[in-house]
Amino acid sequence: CMSRAQSYETETKDRDEELKVLAKAKRIIKESVEGASLAQVSFVQVASKLASGMDLNSKVVRLIRDLGHKEDSHALVQLAAKMASAIRNAGAEDPFGKVRGMITDMITKLE
Repeated sequence: CMSRAQSYETETKDRDEELKVLAKAKRIIKESVEGASLAQVSFVQVASKLASGMDLNSKVVRLIRDLGHKEDSHALVQLAAKMASAIRNAGAEDPFGKVRGMITDMITKLE
């Protein structure tokens, strides 16, 4: 019980210190942007670019594939392959669009 009480006390003190630091940071930010217009100051992320130039999807697929090889998990390797396939096909047209078009053309010719 005593160690729990000491642990709680330590956590409470740490939390109080963190809150004080956050309050101080908030005050500093407020002071530094006081009088500035919204156009001048913003924390909105407008773009994202990976340093390696790879897109996020391929990086995730590679990570899962490598983990599958490392853990000798055929399921993870297969999952990575299916994810890669889904990502490649996501930007493509409707896979049945061409077939639908051909059927529509055939019906038009028969009429």
